[in-house]
Amino acid sequence: MSGDPERIGLVDGSVDSNSRTFHVVLDADAVIQLDELVTVSTALPDRREVTHYGIVTELLSRFEGADLPSDTGRVIDRTLPAELVRRAEVRVLRVVPELIETGRYVPPQLGIEINYNLNRSLLRRGTTGVLVVDVTPGTGAAEAGLRGIQVERNQLRRLGDIIQGIDGEPVRSPAEMRAVLDRYQVGDEVTVTILRDGQERELVIRLS
Repeated sequence: MSGDPERIGLVDGSVDSNSRTFHVVLDADAVIQLDELVTVSTALPDRREVTHYGIVTELLSRFEGADLPSDTGRVIDRTLPAELVRRAEVRVLRVVPELIETGRYVPPQLGIEINYNLNRSLLRRGTTGVLVVDVTPGTGAAEAGLRGIQVERNQLRRLGDIIQGIDGEPVRSPAEMRAVLDRYQVGDEVTVTILRDGQERELVIRLS
């Protein structure tokens, strides 16, 4: 269940799936990362096999058997039996021809760098979106004037732009941004709604 023929896990039947998203319970020794290509083979009643392609958009883990926050300490102290279960959220791709032709998937990108810890802090303060940490020179984001954070002498001087929508569709997290960009191809132009200095703006960005 991946670009490599080795299995990484099984589709999680305890979590609702749809035509665009499903979850995989990872094997204990599975190594996987965000944006990695995953393939899932499903046997039909007539014995034909259907293959779905997707990319990992989120990695999750929890102690099965720990129901309360205080249970975590008991699990670590080994006074409460529990098992660490890791799951991957997978977004179904619509770019199968590209996969057949090249054998790999290159996700369209704005040309920015993000930091998941900083983005979680943003969400905790009640602001949704994707915080731009840095902008890659020569990309569509740089040409459009997207701004990252500015740090001087180890002090934050300017907060980066916060991406809140793409072509009119809300973007509340990095996973949602990747899922929306998956619908486009490299070279396409998208209208990105950002929050800058408390004001909403729109920038047209060419995907790279």
